[in-house]
Amino acid sequence: MPSISDWKIAAAVQPRPDDYAYDLDRALQSVVGLRATMPPDAFTADTLGTERAGHGVLIRSGCISPTAAPFRGRSSASTL
Repeated sequence: MPSISDWKIAAAVQPRPDDYAYDLDRALQSVVGLRATMPPDAFTADTLGTERAGHGVLIRSGCISPTAAPFRGRSSASTL
């Protein structure tokens, strides 16, 4: 799986906090990257592979909702 690197979105295309009626910075900080390694005998391992990557949303302290179903199941290792 490719390594995770820091990258930036150009300022010209970033959302402006003044355009929203809610705390945009707080909302954007709740988006997290997810990585997981599934066991080779997992039900979807043959189809989706054993290494998964995607995004999730921090709903409250200690509770993350993955944005894609491939993260549901038993993983042998995960990184936030």
